[in-house]
Amino acid sequence: MSTAALPSSDVDFIQNHLAKKSWRMDNLYKIINKWGDKVTFTRNRAQKKLSGINHKRKLILKSRQHGVSTFYTLRNFDTCLTTPNFSAGIQSYSMPDTFKLAKKVETAWLSLPQEVKELLGIKLNTNNFREIGFSNGSSLRIGNFRGDTLQSLHVSELAKIDKTQPAKSLEIKTGAMQAIHYENPITIEGTAETPAGLFYEWVTLYRALTESGMALSPMDFYFIFLSWTEDDDCQLDFPVPISDDLEDYFRHVALTNNIQFTQAQKYWYAGKYQELKFDIYREYPTTPDEAFKVTMEGLYYKDELQNLLEHEGIKVFPID
Repeated sequence: MSTAALPSSDVDFIQNHLAKKSWRMDNLYKIINKWGDKVTFTRNRAQKKLSGINHKRKLILKSRQHGVSTFYTLRNFDTCLTTPNFSAGIQSYSMPDTFKLAKKVETAWLSLPQEVKELLGIKLNTNNFREIGFSNGSSLRIGNFRGDTLQSLHVSELAKIDKTQPAKSLEIKTGAMQAIHYENPITIEGTAETPAGLFYEWVTLYRALTESGMALSPMDFYFIFLSWTEDDDCQLDFPVPISDDLEDYFRHVALTNNIQFTQAQKYWYAGKYQELKFDIYREYPTTPDEAFKVTMEGLYYKDELQNLLEHEGIKVFPID
């Protein structure tokens, strides 16, 4: 943006604030939060962790409610505002969920002060179910990208896509991901489902590669795990009974993974365990190994069978 004809106060604001992506991401955009209030978006602990990883391709295995898709949707929106002819794509496991992400962009745009839009020299050209386009030639697009060219791609909940729409999962791999040059950013995230499918395959592959310490090529994904323990909302300041089994679990995890639980985290986890039972490993894993523990929803003797899996060494193999 040119500052030649601007007042000195505007020049200072641009140089010290508006020109810095980190400032924009923590001060400029509005979202609707978990309680239905419109607030200024500021990056949480997990989002700042993601910001600090420079590798272009990221594969994120996570627990619930870290706001990963919100973060990358706003990050791509921010890049569209500040970079001419930048095309970013968003895919989720259903069109309604993808449209929810697009709605976040609409909220951020409508809440952006007019003075900032004028300093950026940006206007909205297109806003429909498939594309949000700007006067600088940049756009945030939704849906199928086969035959298109993108400079950034975000895929939300790939594990759920694997489970419910395997054909769409294949299209993401062979269509959307082929619409973007290997040196441009791709972020793929998901909460675990079953130990099968593209997301599980890639988590297994790229976790091993990342943890090996070997140099990653631009075509490799950097594996990132976001535990529920990294979410400051996963705390409860109310005493919940904690069984001996859960206390043993906390001690074992602390010993083997160097994770120290606060009492408020233990109360929260105990409360969630009452709701979810063994499904807590999938929805709120503490470690990557927990995330794909096999669940047996709908089976008689589910808890008894799960206990055998946990403690008796019975193996479960993907269907061939």
